[in-house]
Amino acid sequence: MQAHPRMMKAQLTLKAETQKQQQKFDKEVVKLKDDNAKRDLYMKLQRELSEKEQELIGPIMRDVQKAIEKTRQEKGLDAILDRDAVVAGGQDVTVDVQKKF
Repeated sequence: MQAHPRMMKAQLTLKAETQKQQQKFDKEVVKLKDDNAKRDLYMKLQRELSEKEQELIGPIMRDVQKAIEKTRQEKGLDAILDRDAVVAGGQDVTVDVQKKF
């Protein structure tokens, strides 16, 4: 997934959004006295950040999944596993999948 052409931009956008949310939290939290209100603010901003992450990364994940499935079908494979899940043997089709992005 890291090799996807849109991934770098998505990561940079997400990093900027994280910094923006942190600044927003820092600004708002000093106005709050109640710990519950602080927690609620934190959770709200975390939820917004998670939604943004899904908005940015979700389409990339779907592209990767489609590329994996297409490669699996073209190669006549029963399954494609993550490189880290295989101890030994197997056929590495990483480059084939990446070509389909």
